Amino acid sequence: MKNVPEIAPEIRALMQEVVDDPRSTIRLAPRRALFPWLESGDTLGHVSGTKAERHLVQAHRESLAQIFYEASKIAYWKAPVLSHRRISSDGSLYDPVAEEREWRTRAARKVESAPLSDGVELLRQCLEGVRQELGFQLARASLSLVMSDPVTIVLAGHLKRTEARASLRVFERLGTQSPSLEVRGAAWAGAGSRLCFLQDHAGAASAYARADSGWPCGSLYVLNLMLVMGREKEAREAAIIAADKWKQDSWGVSEAVRIITEWASSIDEGARRSARRTFAALSEGLPVTARTIGLVYE
Repeated sequence: MKNVPEIAPEIRALMQEVVDDPRSTIRLAPRRALFPWLESGDTLGHVSGTKAERHLVQAHRESLAQIFYEASKIAYWKAPVLSHRRISSDGSLYDPVAEEREWRTRAARKVESAPLSDGVELLRQCLEGVRQELGFQLARASLSLVMSDPVTIVLAGHLKRTEARASLRVFERLGTQSPSLEVRGAAWAGAGSRLCFLQDHAGAASAYARADSGWPCGSLYVLNLMLVMGREKEAREAAIIAADKWKQDSWGVSEAVRIITEWASSIDEGARRSARRTFAALSEGLPVTARTIGLVYE
């Protein structure tokens, strides 16, 4: 986990003033359709309203966007998701409970309820505590201040719970267009997850393979999908690639086993039988890492 800078006292005071003032009208979620807005790259322009609102957005746009981004990530990981957890700077897996506890020490103290408009109400709820169901709105609020590919990844992650195809479209756009190798990897990993949900195993395997250069867990999921589809040659190739990247006891393999085990419980028995047969045919001479994945189906 990357440390987020302390919220400056001036920003904290401005946020409190904005949310406490019933005249506040700032809207942090644009009314435009999602995809045209994302493609346009537009952010908030001139902000009418109270003096505090104008100063908050004009002088502290990036800091405020970061506050919403962090809250959106916490909301995503607090909900049950079949996703590879992020690794923290100390080598431990991402813990949304600890993250929220640290995040809230940086945010303003709990504010009093007030009859506020949509955007400021979201800000007030954000300061009170991070709720899972606000994650998409928080990501969108961050993007309305500063367009950012990492924030768009989080927004697409929130979308995938309710709008799988819309989420896939955002992931594929980022995977193709982002200049960042890390973002492209995360985007294709997200696309693979959505294609699995849509029962397109071949498409998912292709997406995970594209993810692997910027997201090194991809080969583990390609291996799993090749087992399920009964493709022995491709499964062995993926097993060799995975073994080159991962030790048996690494966090990446542990996370993959956790996710594949949960996912395997949701697929039909025919797919599980196919995975067992393919694994049995390949098990002789397979690297230990690959055997760890295959044993999910034993």
